[in-house]
Amino acid sequence: MNRSGIKPNAATFTEVLFVISRSGTWNRAKGNSLKVMREMKRLGVAPTAGTWFNLLSVHTYAARGKISPILSEILDEIEEQEFKIEHPTDVQFFTGAMEVATEIMNDIDVAHRVHAMLQKGENWKLLADSLLESKYYAFYFKLIAQVDSFDELMDFYNKYVPNIYTPEPSVMLGILEAANLYDRYDVLPLLWTDIVSFGMHTRENIVLNLLSMMAKEKQDDTLQSQFVAIMEDVAEKLDAMENDEERMWRPIQWTAEMISHEIQIYVNGGELTKAAKCMERLLKNISAITGFTNPNSLIAYCDAMFNEADLTYLNLCLKYCEEVGETNVLDYCVDKVKKLPESDFKKDLLTRLSDYNSRSTLSEIVAEDDDTTSSSSSDSDQEHPKA
Repeated sequence: MNRSGIKPNAATFTEVLFVISRSGTWNRAKGNSLKVMREMKRLGVAPTAGTWFNLLSVHTYAARGKISPILSEILDEIEEQEFKIEHPTDVQFFTGAMEVATEIMNDIDVAHRVHAMLQKGENWKLLADSLLESKYYAFYFKLIAQVDSFDELMDFYNKYVPNIYTPEPSVMLGILEAANLYDRYDVLPLLWTDIVSFGMHTRENIVLNLLSMMAKEKQDDTLQSQFVAIMEDVAEKLDAMENDEERMWRPIQWTAEMISHEIQIYVNGGELTKAAKCMERLLKNISAITGFTNPNSLIAYCDAMFNEADLTYLNLCLKYCEEVGETNVLDYCVDKVKKLPESDFKKDLLTRLSDYNSRSTLSEIVAEDDDTTSSSSSDSDQEHPKA
């Protein structure tokens, strides 16, 4: 170029770095990239964002899985600058930098520095299309969910979603997992609204995580009533998809685990009639519904029906447990009924339990009672011998 009298510009050097960055783990890549940067400085050529991106790429590849300090050093040099698009690779800088901060460095401070730089002037224009922007925020959200406090995550969420960024399903799943980790049940109504708005209610892993959290423990009356409303909305949407005869493929279907969570949510909310309808669905579709129910949810259902002395609703669960061999729940009910005071409910329930072919049958219960009575009589005879 010197012989031709052509002076290299930023695009020239950026292309050279681009070629070096595509050389993989070439052992001279790092050294040559730094020579290019020194030559740019000697000639007074200002690097573009793409120049820095290609330098970052060279050193990231050359590190061979190790953490390179190059991104921090680049930020030390340019984080107060504003850039405009001068080269095709300029638009890759912020997304690439956030990827390195998240996936390689796992450094939230560096990620915050990258984001602060994006906010300067019109640097945001370097996220030139929706794909680059989506990837940038996906990396950033992922790191915040892993490292920062949950309050900081939700502050960021409320600031950028959905005005600037629509989370991918994997990001939404990460937010749900973070909420579960910190027991932040209060954010679930907001997240469900967004899940529906973003069309993610057809994602089984997202719906299952949401239901699992709502069923985890009983909440205060206000939040629990919101959980019941969310559960009704989930059930309505799943039923609509299952009943849509024109749909060739159903992305999500009822599973036994989902129905277990549904039962628990309704029991926690005092909606026992709705919980009983869930049991009816399980009974009606035993062969069609995949997966396994949660015994703890079934026991919670039985406890609620014991408290109500409702043999009709309790019998739904007993019959289901008999069909699927859920003996732990049956045995729990047997132990529970033995402790009940004498009543018509206890008598009817003992009769019902005698139909089960399990360890704890009515005859065994009666035998245990007879043994207890005999033992008591024997002790009494010893204390008061006949004259």
